Amino acid sequence: SIETVAKMNEAKTIEPFLDEGHLEALTLSSNGCRGITRIIASAHAKERRAIIKILKPQFVALARRSNGHEVLLSLLAFVDDSTV
Repeated sequence: SIETVAKMNEAKTIEPFLDEGHLEALTLSSNGCRGITRIIASAHAKERRAIIKILKPQFVALARRSNGHEVLLSLLAFVDDSTV
Protein backbone atom coordinates (compact mmCIF):
# COMPACT_ATOMS: atom_id res chain seq x y z
CA SER A 1 0.00 0.00 0.00
CA ILE A 2 0.99 3.64 -0.16
CA GLU A 3 1.62 3.60 3.59
CA THR A 4 4.22 0.84 3.15
CA VAL A 5 6.07 2.85 0.49
CA ALA A 6 5.98 5.93 2.74
CA LYS A 7 7.40 3.92 5.66
CA MET A 8 10.18 2.57 3.44
CA ASN A 9 11.10 6.08 2.33
CA GLU A 10 11.16 7.33 5.93
CA ALA A 11 13.32 4.43 7.10
CA LYS A 12 16.09 5.27 4.56
CA THR A 13 16.59 1.53 4.08
CA ILE A 14 14.30 -1.20 2.85
CA GLU A 15 15.90 -4.12 4.66
CA PRO A 16 13.25 -4.34 7.43
CA PHE A 17 10.55 -4.65 4.77
CA LEU A 18 12.19 -7.33 2.65
CA ASP A 19 11.34 -10.26 4.92
CA GLU A 20 7.75 -9.29 5.62
CA GLY A 21 6.24 -9.90 2.17
CA HIS A 22 5.49 -6.26 1.47
CA LEU A 23 7.07 -6.21 -1.99
CA GLU A 24 4.97 -9.11 -3.25
CA ALA A 25 1.81 -7.35 -2.07
CA LEU A 26 2.84 -4.08 -3.70
CA THR A 27 3.16 -5.74 -7.10
CA LEU A 28 -0.59 -6.34 -7.18
CA SER A 29 -1.56 -2.69 -7.72
CA SER A 30 -0.49 -0.03 -10.19
CA ASN A 31 0.48 2.39 -7.41
CA GLY A 32 2.44 -0.38 -5.72
CA CYS A 33 4.37 -1.10 -8.92
CA ARG A 34 5.20 2.59 -9.27
CA GLY A 35 6.33 2.61 -5.66
CA ILE A 36 8.58 -0.40 -6.19
CA THR A 37 10.18 1.27 -9.21
CA ARG A 38 11.00 4.28 -7.03
CA ILE A 39 12.36 2.02 -4.32
CA ILE A 40 14.54 0.21 -6.85
CA ALA A 41 15.85 3.51 -8.18
CA SER A 42 16.88 4.73 -4.74
CA ALA A 43 18.04 1.41 -3.25
CA HIS A 44 21.63 0.36 -2.77
CA ALA A 45 23.08 -2.49 -4.84
CA LYS A 46 22.74 -4.96 -1.96
CA GLU A 47 19.09 -4.03 -1.52
CA ARG A 48 18.43 -4.36 -5.26
CA ARG A 49 19.86 -7.88 -5.22
CA ALA A 50 17.55 -8.70 -2.30
CA ILE A 51 14.57 -7.31 -4.25
CA ILE A 52 15.48 -9.50 -7.22
CA LYS A 53 15.76 -12.54 -4.98
CA ILE A 54 12.29 -11.87 -3.55
CA LEU A 55 10.59 -11.11 -6.86
CA LYS A 56 12.37 -13.74 -8.98
CA PRO A 57 9.64 -16.39 -8.60
CA GLN A 58 7.11 -13.81 -9.82
CA PHE A 59 8.93 -12.52 -12.93
CA VAL A 60 6.59 -14.21 -15.43
CA ALA A 61 3.48 -13.10 -13.56
CA LEU A 62 4.87 -9.56 -13.29
CA ALA A 63 5.52 -9.44 -17.02
CA ARG A 64 1.91 -10.39 -17.70
CA ARG A 65 0.37 -7.76 -15.42
CA SER A 66 -0.58 -4.38 -16.81
CA ASN A 67 1.88 -2.50 -14.57
CA GLY A 68 4.15 -5.30 -13.43
CA HIS A 69 6.37 -4.92 -16.45
CA GLU A 70 7.40 -1.49 -15.09
CA VAL A 71 9.04 -3.25 -12.14
CA LEU A 72 10.98 -5.57 -14.44
CA LEU A 73 12.09 -2.68 -16.65
CA SER A 74 13.31 -0.71 -13.65
CA LEU A 75 15.29 -3.73 -12.46
CA LEU A 76 16.91 -3.97 -15.89
CA ALA A 77 17.64 -0.25 -15.89
CA PHE A 78 19.08 0.09 -12.39
CA VAL A 79 20.75 -3.24 -11.62
CA ASP A 80 24.34 -3.14 -12.81
CA ASP A 81 25.53 -6.46 -11.44
CA SER A 82 26.01 -9.03 -14.18
CA THR A 83 26.21 -11.93 -11.71
CA VAL A 84 22.60 -11.64 -10.57
